[in-house]
Amino acid sequence: MDRPKIKIPDVLTGLQPTDDYVAVECIQGGRVHYVLCVPMRQLPVMLPIPDPSRVLDDNREVKLPRARAFANYVRENEGWHAGPLTVRTDSATVRFEAFDGQDGSIMRFGLLKVPRINRDGFRIVDGQHRQLGFNILLNEVANDLIDHKQKLHDAEARGEAKELITNFAKQVKKLEELQDRLDKESVAIDLLIENDHLMARQIFVDVANHALGVPKAVTARFDLRKVVNRTLGRLLSPERIHALLKDKVDDQKDIVKGKNPNLLAASKVVDLIRITSKGINGRFGKRDESDAEAGTGLTEEKLETTTTEFLDVLVSAFPDLRAVADGDLSPAELRAESMLGSITMIRVLAGVYFELKQMGAGDQAVTSFFDKLSSHMAVPVTAGTPSGELWLGVTSEKDGADHPVFVDGGTAPSARAQDVKVLVAAMTSWSSNPPEEL
Repeated sequence: MDRPKIKIPDVLTGLQPTDDYVAVECIQGGRVHYVLCVPMRQLPVMLPIPDPSRVLDDNREVKLPRARAFANYVRENEGWHAGPLTVRTDSATVRFEAFDGQDGSIMRFGLLKVPRINRDGFRIVDGQHRQLGFNILLNEVANDLIDHKQKLHDAEARGEAKELITNFAKQVKKLEELQDRLDKESVAIDLLIENDHLMARQIFVDVANHALGVPKAVTARFDLRKVVNRTLGRLLSPERIHALLKDKVDDQKDIVKGKNPNLLAASKVVDLIRITSKGINGRFGKRDESDAEAGTGLTEEKLETTTTEFLDVLVSAFPDLRAVADGDLSPAELRAESMLGSITMIRVLAGVYFELKQMGAGDQAVTSFFDKLSSHMAVPVTAGTPSGELWLGVTSEKDGADHPVFVDGGTAPSARAQDVKVLVAAMTSWSSNPPEEL
């Protein structure tokens, strides 16, 4: 009787000591670099998982909320993007086998052999929060899928209503589709070889020192996932832009001061969009964003209308702002002589506008009230004057003691969140119960 013939594959991957990746070898700064792409699911196997409770001597502290935010970003956005992880190791940890026929090439293609059981042989130079975020995401999706499959099984076993079972089945399918998407995703890695640990610290410093952060003013214009940012695009379009904003919005800087020819930063215009529709402390949540996408709730059109009406009120109530809108007064001149040149005061006025509208006031009533404030906007704030007494009488609380929202000789209110909130409440109350100075 013939014995069955068993054919064993040439390669048993579970027995291999390394994972092999196609990589490009190149030189940068005198160091060897290997550039490769790794499936997302392999990252927790290949690289160390940053621990927020442990600060490494060659990197910065990891912030768990930031990593969770990145995980959520990748989960919620199929079009997500992240730059390569910059990772360091030494020459003894990995091995590169170049393909034939590349003699004399500046770059060489080949196989990079990465050990499977040596995560601590790698250090993340740039991308700790992304690496932790990927790990959080993969674990959360796997656990969510297990939980929802169990819920579906239990509901079917109990003979629950068809609607409930259908709902659980949809959730399972959605999670399976998400897991399938993540299984197909890859992450680029720039793996550099450095044997000297002191030089490795210098690499981290060099990366951090030469990284240019993106100002919120730029983010506000480019990030169209948020309804307030989409509204900004409408407000600043040539055919819609308000006279107070035309040629007076800085789209590169977040802080507008001194001789800057602009009145506001683009990021602060976004603040006004938010505040006039949500209040000084209001935020747009996921429900707001989904409603706006669906054309309901606070859409771009509604936000644009509300913000434009607020700007109309400002120009009608404050002669200085009308002069800026007409081109008779520059923003720099405004900052030198009026609190209206302070973005904090403009934000406060937006908060007061929201509160008064919530109380049923019309734009004309708000304009009349703001008109009463217009004669008290001159700077500096001076004790002993009617305007000085009005502003210096507003106090907040800090560390259990009274904290002035304005200081004698100051040119703007405190920008501390609690102080701004207190000032909005005080000024709102003045509309129905005006102090002697008004």
